[in-house]
Amino acid sequence: MTKQKKNKQSKSVSPEMYQLLLRGTALFDAGELQQAEQVFLTVLQQDAKNPDANYLLGIIANRFGQNEVALKRLQKAIKVSPKVSQIYTNLGIVLKELGQLTKAIQNFNKAILLSPKNGSAYNNLAGCYQDQGKLLEADQAYAKAVQYGFFPAYSNRLLLTNYRIDIDQAVVLDMHQKWDAFYLTQALENTKNYTFSKPKGRIRLGYVSPDFNAHSVSYFFEPLLDHYDKSKFEVYCYYASSHIDDTTRRLQEKADHWRSLVKLKDKQAADLIFQDKIDILVDMTGHTGINRLGIFTYQAAPIQMTWLGYPNTTGLTAMQYRITDEIADPADDNAYCSEQVLRLPSGFLSYKGNANVAPNPISPCQTNGYFTFGSFNNLRKVNEEVIAAWSAILKSTPNSRLLIKSKQFAFVEVKQRFLKLFKAQGVPANRLILRDRIENQEAHLKLYDEVDLALDTFPYNGTTTTCEALWMGVPTLTYTGKLHAARVSASILKHANLDDFIANDLNDYIDKAQYFAENTEALSALRPTIRATLLASELCNAKGFTKNMEQAFLSAIERLI
Repeated sequence: MTKQKKNKQSKSVSPEMYQLLLRGTALFDAGELQQAEQVFLTVLQQDAKNPDANYLLGIIANRFGQNEVALKRLQKAIKVSPKVSQIYTNLGIVLKELGQLTKAIQNFNKAILLSPKNGSAYNNLAGCYQDQGKLLEADQAYAKAVQYGFFPAYSNRLLLTNYRIDIDQAVVLDMHQKWDAFYLTQALENTKNYTFSKPKGRIRLGYVSPDFNAHSVSYFFEPLLDHYDKSKFEVYCYYASSHIDDTTRRLQEKADHWRSLVKLKDKQAADLIFQDKIDILVDMTGHTGINRLGIFTYQAAPIQMTWLGYPNTTGLTAMQYRITDEIADPADDNAYCSEQVLRLPSGFLSYKGNANVAPNPISPCQTNGYFTFGSFNNLRKVNEEVIAAWSAILKSTPNSRLLIKSKQFAFVEVKQRFLKLFKAQGVPANRLILRDRIENQEAHLKLYDEVDLALDTFPYNGTTTTCEALWMGVPTLTYTGKLHAARVSASILKHANLDDFIANDLNDYIDKAQYFAENTEALSALRPTIRATLLASELCNAKGFTKNMEQAFLSAIERLI
């Protein structure tokens, strides 16, 4: 039951109804959502306007992805309880997921008005601002959320720094290190009970992630699982999500051991990992969603590393290493990283594409009569600086279009906002092709058949999107930025032997885009060869990549000994 109404509710309902509400709430808190749903539906059979039942049914519907149902439930709850802050917070969450950002912001502000220290409302308000491209407002809202005790917002705020051009990297490092300070004292106390010893037999590797499912992280992790030396290494996967799909089941079969962390707090998970005698523990999430960096603050393994999931330092004192490469993180640039940097010699990624989907060898410009640029990146990466650059490209190439694909374009408000931003740059709507999400992964890949040249985002590059475009015969044009997030595509293209699509700076990026749009013969001739080039490159050399990773692990062990 909502905290604000618990005492009042106990006086206004029958004892039987109250017991039902208590039972449903206990099931909800335990994560037994389907059982809780049945209990609350029973409550509504007797009292259709019950605010607690409608409120929690709304949250359950949201978690089941039934946002239209959730919307109606929460609106009913508000009619009966119009002064309960948390109901407005959850209504805002649903509206945000429905793409109604303006209404979502209104509800988060209403929640804050009713409860000025509602950290969850501030956190979600920040997410809306970020989706609108208002990064400074988002940063301020995240800071408020942290101030009022909603600590997951701290990682959200750190992730936001990777999207910003205006922030000094010394400040970014300091922000990351201050996150560590929240946990450091407690972690040091608990690690007094840990005693590490030299590995005996196979080296035990532990990987921690909530993304062992149909997620981009798994696309790069699975090749490593396929090829590691089982005579030297033993793999433990620590899964931080309850979502199970075909990818999850496939990874589970390939790992030597599988552990669920869903119901474990950070200290409990750290104790489990210590009991498993893990020698090297690898974080694959960083400060992205559902991260379990709190586990690493306990130094659950003698060697701890971060790799793949986050394009920046973790800031953790207990994280000894960060795995990257010479292109993404040049050797003369260690100033803004709290970890020691391990640079793999042939790239920090290994990509395995979907062999069931064949690229179209014919460039669409050969049949369309116009040139099509494209971007399938997360829409949060498409900031106003990116839009300005893309607009300059479109205006310099009159016989061209820009295809942008994003799940958010299913919502009218989001689509209208982007059309306005391009219009302000002098680009009319008829130059843009806006597509929303395609659920089927193979159909998603086939959409690249409509693109001649992909355009990268900055300062936060694509990763999976860059690899997928190449897999489908479409090169991605990028330029080399100053930091890891702005250099990932350069690393991918370099190790895929496609250096011609790496620009030196923003002006060169715009000039190259214009050149390719005006000189389509070379690009059209290249298209049928790109997948073969990719397969023969270091980017798809899973065995070589795995050996490099294993060597990095062995080197870290040698340093420890």
